Amino acid sequence: MTLIMLALALICAWAIFSLRFGRRLALIVTAIPLLAGLLSLAWLGIIGEPINLFNTLASF
Repeated sequence: MTLIMLALALICAWAIFSLRFGRRLALIVTAIPLLAGLLSLAWLGIIGEPINLFNTLASF
């Protein structure tokens, strides 16, 4: 549920940014926090740390 809400928030942010800056630049702007969150969760998986709600919320 949390990841779905975060995905919806990124989609809404992309939609708002695309109205102002265009689709391509909005994609670049929203891709940065998306990749940062995914890479931090991937790193936790690599080192064997269990992922819980607090890790997920702190990543985004």
